[in-house]
Amino acid sequence: MNFKTQKAKNLLSKDFKIAIQSAKEILDNADITSFQDLCENSEFIFDFIKEKINNNFLKATDENNYLNLIKLSNIYCEDFGDFIIKGLVKFASEDLTDEILEVLENGTNEQRACLVKYFNHIKDPLVLDYLKDFTYSDYEPLNYNCAKVLYNFNDYEKYNEAIEVLQKSQDDFGKIKAVNFLSAFGDKNAIEYLYNFMLNSPFSSEVALAILELDSLNNIEDNKALNIYNNILNSYPEFLSLDTIIAYNIYSYLKKILNTELNEEKYYILYKTKIKFNLFVKEDIYTFDLDKETKEEVKKINDLINKHYENWENNLPINENISYIEDVLDTIIEENLEQYREEIKNLMNKTENEIIICKCAQALNNFNAEINPDILNKIKNQNIEAIIAGLNSHKA
Repeated sequence: MNFKTQKAKNLLSKDFKIAIQSAKEILDNADITSFQDLCENSEFIFDFIKEKINNNFLKATDENNYLNLIKLSNIYCEDFGDFIIKGLVKFASEDLTDEILEVLENGTNEQRACLVKYFNHIKDPLVLDYLKDFTYSDYEPLNYNCAKVLYNFNDYEKYNEAIEVLQKSQDDFGKIKAVNFLSAFGDKNAIEYLYNFMLNSPFSSEVALAILELDSLNNIEDNKALNIYNNILNSYPEFLSLDTIIAYNIYSYLKKILNTELNEEKYYILYKTKIKFNLFVKEDIYTFDLDKETKEEVKKINDLINKHYENWENNLPINENISYIEDVLDTIIEENLEQYREEIKNLMNKTENEIIICKCAQALNNFNAEINPDILNKIKNQNIEAIIAGLNSHKA
């Protein structure tokens, strides 16, 4: 930690009198500089100490300084926003509510993001227009908190609009905003709409993450959960940190799969998990910055998978009707699973999907197998045609 102010440093003091006095001085003087110093060091402070600091601030809040909480809200910090809202609610009044509404009208996005949470406790309907206006702002914490408050008001206007965007809009950027709203809003009924959007979305991994903010893999219908987990697995570790495996209950979900009757889709998911987690355990580059608990969880998952491993790679689904067939083909290519040569030839001849045809051709090329040049008659995309023609040329 690198504190620039003594008051911020004193908040962590083991001496209660020093810590509470520092909290009171920051509140009495609306000392934004010291509060910002605290917030900038929050990632280095243990959770139990953060809780103590929040409690001390709340104890130091009184009728003479509670309005200064509004000034401190200029610094948005999720770790230290709790006492601001609790302190304001403690002294709630019509005048205070009006003042907070005024800040929502004219304040900064940081203030708005913090202060909208006041209305989780004080249900003044005058805030609803602000919440709806800020739902798709350029400041993510504000969007998220507004969605949460709207849910607590049981106001579904923006929820219904977001569903409609997923179903009808041609604007990919707008769809992602709708996904983020539905995830934050918190109604589990949105999972069905999010899942259907995920199936054909270029942002399938982001949508999968949004779904898991609403419910656990263990509670989602079997085939849907497999598809969602596959997208999460695709995100590890390049786009999604392994420190999420505990929050997403990956171990318990895999254990659940292993305790069911296995089919080709499950064999694939388990085999792909084995490949990834064997790598994570073997190569320190993937785990060196994880905390001890997460490292142990990675090893625990890897041990579970290896304990139950039974040549899953010999039972993969070569079927274009499964939504992640392209991922299956990628795995076959990467692992050079030549036992699927004939099945891949049959799939390439049957399908009209040009991406699948291309991946089949790449797999056959890896196997040093012949690629029927007539397959190019199925291809309309010039880029895909060039890739397959190049593979044939290489064979020649």
